[in-house]
Amino acid sequence: MKAYRLTERESILRALRKAADRPAETSSGPVRITAIDEASNVSDRILIQTDRPVKDSLLFKFNASSMQVRVEELAEGQYSIKDVVLESPERGAQRVSELENRIVRNVLVHPPVDIASGVALYGKTAVIARACQMMRMLLQNHLNAHGFMIADCEIGFFYNADDAIHLAVEAQAKSFLLIDALSRKVCSLEAFCDPLSELEAGKLENRFQRFTRGGLRSQLIYPFGDSVGNLMGFMRFESTMPGLGNPGLADANHNPAAARLFLNFLRDRAEELVFDMEIGMIKSWAKAADKEVLLDISQNARGCRITLHQTVNERILRRGSKLQFQMDLGQAGVHTFFCTVRNLTPEENRTSVGLRINRGGQQNSIESLARLASAERPDVE
Repeated sequence: MKAYRLTERESILRALRKAADRPAETSSGPVRITAIDEASNVSDRILIQTDRPVKDSLLFKFNASSMQVRVEELAEGQYSIKDVVLESPERGAQRVSELENRIVRNVLVHPPVDIASGVALYGKTAVIARACQMMRMLLQNHLNAHGFMIADCEIGFFYNADDAIHLAVEAQAKSFLLIDALSRKVCSLEAFCDPLSELEAGKLENRFQRFTRGGLRSQLIYPFGDSVGNLMGFMRFESTMPGLGNPGLADANHNPAAARLFLNFLRDRAEELVFDMEIGMIKSWAKAADKEVLLDISQNARGCRITLHQTVNERILRRGSKLQFQMDLGQAGVHTFFCTVRNLTPEENRTSVGLRINRGGQQNSIESLARLASAERPDVE
């Protein structure tokens, strides 16, 4: 059996449709998918509903293959699909040989970068300011194209944010969502904090008046940390409409799935932002290998696994480390890929390194690698 990770939307939908008529195995017993929401959403993830709670994943078994569906809970019985892993003997010896003979060269590594300390000591450097500006533009454009009405988006850092709301967000490491300043509605879900509830009546009234005088109806502040877990900054969104202009967030207290889906989306974007900051601050890399083997790759070319046959100091190579390699993609040429180490698995005479591919050295690098990954994918049988 050989595993293959599906991440492309249409491929996941086809697999889910074939599994919808049978129960899945879970740690707590059989579970059925009762609904598949194919509509586009801010995270572009497929949403499902089940007849019983699911902890982490569902396992479907077919005649010649099996399928594991990894999920994230949004609300009771509602989940977003992280990815789908197919295990199939029908992947074919040719495909296995093709992947296992893909050679990566010039493998370089750098230990996790302490971005939080760097920001606290030196402030928003040119590298960090550029990364924040690019992400700010991406977020505002993406959200306004997906059912939101964002009037302002800002990415800042806690070292120079000292008002009561930002201090509470930092202290509790929870988001703050003002759903509607006119109706004094604040999100009370577990993943959110409510520093306004601690203000005296007079100060609370002044705070709401300050919101409304500026034409502000809603605000969300999302805290994020660096790759080693240090809280460092926030994303702040403001809108002249309730719930940032999104119906799901406007009813967040009664629609926790919409709120969780949005927070998951921001978590993923914050990870991308921190990676760009880290790469920008790396001045030199350590050589890990001249030549290694690509063991596997996900369908969207965002995840892969490579071998490492020589020993690398564990202070340099560990979860959260940055790694880059070069790969010849045939007619597409040689491309460089920049990655984050997800996990390390010791094996006989080598280490298997699981990687998140964050970006490529050229504009079409990820797309070119994805074409290779999708050349011969298995199907559910």
